[in-house]
Amino acid sequence: MSTVFHVRGGQLPTETTSFVGRRQMSAEVKKRLSTSRLVTLTGPPGVGKTRLALHVAREVRRAFPDGVWLVELAQLQDSAMLVSAVTAALELPDQSAGEPLTALVEFLADKRLLIVLDNCEHVLGAAVAVVSALLGAPGVRVLATSREWLRVTGEQAFPVPPLAVPGVDSSDDGRAQDHGVAEYEAVTLLEERAVAVLPGFRVDQDNEEAVARLCRQLDGLPLAIELAAVRLRMLSPEQISQRIEDRFQLLTTKHRGAPARHQTLRAAAEWSFDLCSPAEQVLWARLSVFAGEFDLEAAEQVCDGAGLAEEDILDAVSGLVEKSVVSPVQRGTTMWYRMLETIRQYGREQLAARGEETLLRRRHRDYYLAVVKQADAEWSGPQQWKWWQWFQSQNPNLWAALDFCCTEPGQARTGLLLTGALWFHWIGSAFVRDGRYWLDRLLALSREPSQERARALWVRGWIAMIQGDLPNAERASQEAIEVADHVGDRAAKAHATHWLGWHAWFCDDTARASELAEQALAEFRATGQLSTFSPALLSFNLLASVHFARGDFERAGEACAEGRSICERAGEEWQSASMRWYLGHARRLAGDIQAAEEEARAALRIKRKFNDTLGVALGIEQLGLVAMDRGDAKRAARLFGAVEPLWKLLGSSPLLNASFWLRWHRDGERQARNALGDQAYEKAYRQGTQLGNEQAVSYALSEQAPATPTLAKVPAAGSALPVLTRREQEVANLVTQGLSNKDIAEALVISQRTAETHVEHILSKLGATSRVQIATWVRDRL
Repeated sequence: MSTVFHVRGGQLPTETTSFVGRRQMSAEVKKRLSTSRLVTLTGPPGVGKTRLALHVAREVRRAFPDGVWLVELAQLQDSAMLVSAVTAALELPDQSAGEPLTALVEFLADKRLLIVLDNCEHVLGAAVAVVSALLGAPGVRVLATSREWLRVTGEQAFPVPPLAVPGVDSSDDGRAQDHGVAEYEAVTLLEERAVAVLPGFRVDQDNEEAVARLCRQLDGLPLAIELAAVRLRMLSPEQISQRIEDRFQLLTTKHRGAPARHQTLRAAAEWSFDLCSPAEQVLWARLSVFAGEFDLEAAEQVCDGAGLAEEDILDAVSGLVEKSVVSPVQRGTTMWYRMLETIRQYGREQLAARGEETLLRRRHRDYYLAVVKQADAEWSGPQQWKWWQWFQSQNPNLWAALDFCCTEPGQARTGLLLTGALWFHWIGSAFVRDGRYWLDRLLALSREPSQERARALWVRGWIAMIQGDLPNAERASQEAIEVADHVGDRAAKAHATHWLGWHAWFCDDTARASELAEQALAEFRATGQLSTFSPALLSFNLLASVHFARGDFERAGEACAEGRSICERAGEEWQSASMRWYLGHARRLAGDIQAAEEEARAALRIKRKFNDTLGVALGIEQLGLVAMDRGDAKRAARLFGAVEPLWKLLGSSPLLNASFWLRWHRDGERQARNALGDQAYEKAYRQGTQLGNEQAVSYALSEQAPATPTLAKVPAAGSALPVLTRREQEVANLVTQGLSNKDIAEALVISQRTAETHVEHILSKLGATSRVQIATWVRDRL
């Protein structure tokens, strides 16, 4: 006589703490479970896969009359025992003399239940076989958690991301985050867990900066956040944030109910590390030298060597992606990769333990130096746009390479080579302030005369010129000439002479500017740089400026036309836009307004493409003058207003404080004010300042209706609005003074990312779209 066993309602552990956030994610997992019989939650250690799976399982249990059952595999050492683990979890006696898995499937054939198979990664092969067999029972569904997906037919893999943190633009449902710090999921989790160990704890204006920074440092990982909350019994959020560099030592708990792998952050990382193959472990350690996103080529060039051949890296990267150690990022037609900071730091420890840290940091630096040198050589040709795009996501890696040059003895001269060769990134991609920081740091470390120092100095002079810092521009250019003479570098001397010519022009010394421009141009021709190096082409702009100052608009146009012709033959766009900007001025001053407008718009479109803030500002300014020439005073006033925030963003005076350009602006401004009257002019100008940067460009290019620019509504001085915190009020006042996020961070002794977050929150609370609107609101309330 056979015995009939019945499945009870299931056994899920009781929730002892609240489940925070992830409503959209929970709904999506439930939706997938309704259409797929196998859903696998994947993600890095500590991201909350198990917690999410159990939360979903509790919410769907009514749909499974035969129960929802948890099978915990973390402690399973022998994969051959997996079927027994499932049988035991289902509370079924194992009395069959036949094949256990077959008997289990037969028993489940008429059941409707959900099995939560938790932590499959270390018994993956067995899990694939068992799950494939279980799905032979039509009423069985499986919700699995694993560092990598099972690859069973019909499986839907669902990557679980970290919790949303302040300063990150999207939540788990992909929507922009516009709320206050306390409403971010990571902050909410920290606060709720902190209350359990420190009653009365709450996130307020006194600690929100430290809490937000801590959540970012912990990558939004729930495990790391919960471990950090325990430390709040003895350390403040600020203290934990300051000590987080040693996160694996700091973040531990002795909670008896927690699985061993969840009692320390190190244990969670070690759990993943131990599951990797030897090649994957080596690669994990070596990839830790990348500070940001990297592509496969970079991984192959930097990480091959002892224990890992270049041809094996593709498979190793694939393995780390599957195990959720490395996250893929699609950019255009190329797949890039990145690691969470917690994962990267663990890898860095392993790299140091292998004795390879200095070697790999050097190889990382050498790789980026080689890429930068290639980009430098190709920038003035048809590959320009490709290189500009490539470098947009590479600042963290460039900073890491430069930091190696600054901190490793004997590497400062190579650092000068790297930062000098990055001129196109500093100038062409609007990282002027960053360029100045690295140039100043490395010039102070390597003072001996060299070709590298000569070039770094003339690039430093160029940056100072853009920032309106004429004394430093002159000193750097003059020293560059001296160093170039000492080492016999004609090319560097030509560039430094050229920038001294610009300095003379900015100082209204037209005669000296003309003399230096001719000298530089002759040397550029002699050294063949005019057809191969964009900065040399700026000599035509300098000559045009000299001719403008003398009233010789025809010769100014000829100089611009020659430079533009060289650009077009070379396939160069960025510098070509500057030529067109100058050519537009020549056409305008010669009375051909239509041609002037066409040239100015063409220049602005290119500068917008390259996100060149200086070029965009000059383009909008020029189109404002064209509007005034056409008699459209209101449009001119709006454009003059629209360009004001851009000069503040650059940290320089309007029109670089060049007296000749300023005279053009003041003439146009005076004409517009006379035509409109003071009140109407100020209103139109204010409307221009309230346009965001992209709106301003669209308006200048007539891509939106000229009479009705889309302006955000900022609350009037007496209207009700969300109250700014004390810190937000301080930030708003500094924004009004024209300070950048970096300057605000330095003034308040906070991180730049924190400053950016405060500005974002202020914009959100005011319903504003630009920093100028913040300044307007502050001034109106004074």
